[in-house]
Amino acid sequence: MKRSRHEVKPATVCVAATTIWRDVNRLHLALFRYFMYYVYSLGPDALRMVSSENRLG
Repeated sequence: MKRSRHEVKPATVCVAATTIWRDVNRLHLALFRYFMYYVYSLGPDALRMVSSENRLG
């Protein structure tokens, strides 16, 4: 029984997963940083607005 075609090497999966994970983390960090800069530039009123929206939702 040959199953080599259906089997995936765990090492390949690990490398691919870590690469994707790193890219996603980098993207999230960048987005989060931009969002924080945006909030800081707007000031405390924006924070109050966001928190009230969260309470309503």
